[in-house]
Order: sequence, then C-alpha cells, then structure tokens
Amino acid sequence: LEHIKTTTASYIKDTLTELRDNSLAIKLHGQRAEGIIQSMMQHARTDSTQLQLTDPSLR
Repeated sequence: LEHIKTTTASYIKDTLTELRDNSLAIKLHGQRAEGIIQSMMQHARTDSTQLQLTDPSLR
C-alpha cells in the first residue's frame, strides 16, 4: 500500500511539473504573438493623408 501511495504521489508531482512548464510556454508564446500583432498593426497604420497616383496597368 505504501508503494502505491509513493507511486501516485510521484505521478501527481510529475504531472503538476509538466502542467506548470506547459503553462509557462503557453504564456510566453502568447506574449510573443501579442508583440507580433502589435507590430503588424503599427505598420498597417498610416498617418499620411496624401493620395498617391497608381498605374492600374502595372498589376
């Protein structure tokens, strides 16, 4: 019976460690994705209201 308790406790500890590590990885990847999106949105914004002529035959 003691062996089962030790094995179960070890399994729970390992599972919680893995869960903590995976949660940290998810958080870091989420922060990275947020940074990429913010950067893309800044590049998409234009402060210029000046119109530019375009030649449609070049497309």
